Amino acid sequence: MGAAILQKDLREVAFLGRVTAAFTHEMKNVLAIIKESVGLMEDLLSMSQESPFPYRERFDRCLTSIQTQTNRGVELSSRLNRLAHSPDEAVARVELNDTLEQVIVLSGRFARLRGVSLELHPHEEALNVVLSPLRLQMVVFVCLECCWETMSPGGRICLMVTRAGREAAVRFFCQNGDGTEQDAAGPLSEAKTKQLIQEMVSDLDCRIAWSASPPAFHLILPVDI
Repeated sequence: MGAAILQKDLREVAFLGRVTAAFTHEMKNVLAIIKESVGLMEDLLSMSQESPFPYRERFDRCLTSIQTQTNRGVELSSRLNRLAHSPDEAVARVELNDTLEQVIVLSGRFARLRGVSLELHPHEEALNVVLSPLRLQMVVFVCLECCWETMSPGGRICLMVTRAGREAAVRFFCQNGDGTEQDAAGPLSEAKTKQLIQEMVSDLDCRIAWSASPPAFHLILPVDI
C-alpha cells in the first residue's frame, strides 16, 4: 500500500514538473519577443535623434523599465523552469554552489515578505554532489523558512559553503537587523520541525550539525570526486 502511494506521489510530482516546465518555456518565448520589440523601438528612437519628438525622454524611460522587467522575467522563468525539471531524475550529479543560488533566487520573495535578505557565499571551487536535486532544494528551502519565520524585519540569512575532505558543509547563519547574531539552530530544535528535517536529510544521505559560536547549523553533504 505504501509503495503504491509513493508511486502515485511521484507521478503527480512528475506531472506538475512537466507541465510547469512547458509553460515556463512558453513564457520565455513571450518575454523574448517583448525584449526584441523593445530593442527595435530603442534602435528607431536612436536613429531619429535629429527629429523633434517632445516625449522622447518619457519613451526612453518607459523602454528602459520594460527592458529591465523583461530581463527579470526571463531570469525568474529560467529559474522556475530549472526547478520544474528537478524531478526528471531521482538522483543526479549537481553542482552545489549553483543549486544553492537557485534556491536563494526562488526563495527571495518569501524572505522579502518577512523583511529578511538572503546571501550566498559560495565555495571558490565547484562542488559536485550526487543526490536528488528536488529533495536538496526542498531541504535548503525548509531550513531557510525555519530561520526567517522567527526573525525580525531587517535581518539577513547567510549561507556559506565550505569543504573538508570528501564532505561539503552549507552553514546557515542568521543576523538580526541590529547586527546581533540569532540562534539559527533554535527553530530547527522544535520536535516537529526537527523530525521533518531529519527525515529529509536522511533521504539525501546527508546530516545536520550544530555549532555554538557563532550559533549556526550546517548541512553536511558528501562530495563526488
